[in-house]
Amino acid sequence: MPEAFSGFGFILGIIVLVLALKSFGINQEYQRGVVFRLGRLKETKGPGWFWLIPLIEIGVEHNSTIVAMFPTELLEAARRIGVK
Repeated sequence: MPEAFSGFGFILGIIVLVLALKSFGINQEYQRGVVFRLGRLKETKGPGWFWLIPLIEIGVEHNSTIVAMFPTELLEAARRIGVK
């Protein structure tokens, strides 16, 4: 009887390993992460490692980069979109 469960145990172990490895994430210094638990906002994560509960939490990365604009470019962009 143990032979019948050896294949099932191997497949179950592979599934658990894949879920565990996919639950870790890392944000770079310019990234932020938003964590949703069962569809509701739970918290935001800053740069660094984070862990999500498999199949319950979803992480969404948000990139935030700063772009330097000179005042003339800023005024030109404002004119194009119709800001008075």
